[in-house]
Amino acid sequence: MIGALAFAQWLRSRRRQRLHAGEQYEPFVSIIVPAFNEEFVIEATIRSLLNSDYDNFEIIVVDDGSVDRTSEVVRDRFGEEPLVRLFTEPNAGKAVALNLGLRHAQGEVIVALDADTQFPAEQFAHWRDGLPIRKLAPWPAMPRSAIASTS
Repeated sequence: MIGALAFAQWLRSRRRQRLHAGEQYEPFVSIIVPAFNEEFVIEATIRSLLNSDYDNFEIIVVDDGSVDRTSEVVRDRFGEEPLVRLFTEPNAGKAVALNLGLRHAQGEVIVALDADTQFPAEQFAHWRDGLPIRKLAPWPAMPRSAIASTS
């Protein structure tokens, strides 16, 4: 009888955990922004991210061999901003730039964002409140333990 009561209590606690999963959970988010020749839009994109109502994140800009002033704009406008890190590499394509960003990402959740995307200030809070998070085993190509999924 006591075993059955303990099991029933365990089931109730598991249900309660599922119902309240994510509450007060604010994972560190790495936002990777691969950029190629984006000097005219990169500042607005980074500013939109910095204006977020979520404050537990980093922005990793990977300049994929731009021949314009993309890196200069990021350095000049955000060089003193601790949330923004810039990496540059010879042009090798978006996938390579994203992988470089992944290698430097420190977040529990990884978000890849195009360099010309304007992000609404409340977007991360919406994700935090309703986005399912799946734990994954470590994988050499993706060193983080959690990814976001919209499906």
